[in-house]
Formats: sequence, structure tokens, C-alpha cells
Amino acid sequence: MGSPASVDPTWMPLGQPWDTGASDPDFQPGWARVRWHENCLHYDAVFMGAGARNSARQLNERTWELGDIAEIFLQAVRGPNYLEVNITPENFRLELLWSSDG
Repeated sequence: MGSPASVDPTWMPLGQPWDTGASDPDFQPGWARVRWHENCLHYDAVFMGAGARNSARQLNERTWELGDIAEIFLQAVRGPNYLEVNITPENFRLELLWSSDG
């Protein structure tokens, strides 16, 4: 089976580094790439498994409790805060801004 990395080396594998696979032996990792284009950041993700779904149906629901998500964490080089974005397979998002003090 091929992967996005076999087509374009800018793709990097995703995974769950805290999970040894024992909790979900059917888990299949995905692939992602980050690109800067003029004034915007592009984040592309591809998931290899079938049947990914999430029951969120509006912006900023607690997506991590409702099914599959892709999590993106962004932090400015000189800033203490970071942005967390969860994206569901249906393209609903949870957007959180975290401060350095939690």
C-alpha cells in the first residue's frame, strides 16, 4: 500500500505517540504536511483508515469526546500562547487559544 510520502516527500507520518496500539489495534496513522503560501498556512492531512467519523455538528463542540479528530497545535516563536485546532472528518472545528499559565 502506498502513502502520500511515496508521491511527495513533504508529507510526514502522523500517529499517537502516547498509545502503544494496545487500546485500538485497528488504528491506522495518517499523513500531514504543512506549507506556507504567501500570507497563509496550509495544513493538509490524509487518514488511511476507513470509517473515520465524529458526531460534532457545530463550531467549537468538544470534538475530542465525540469521535475522530485531527489535532493541530501552533505556537508563535516569540509568544507564550498557543492555538489548538481539532478538525473532524466532516470538517467541524474546535478552536482553542491556550495561555502559558493554562
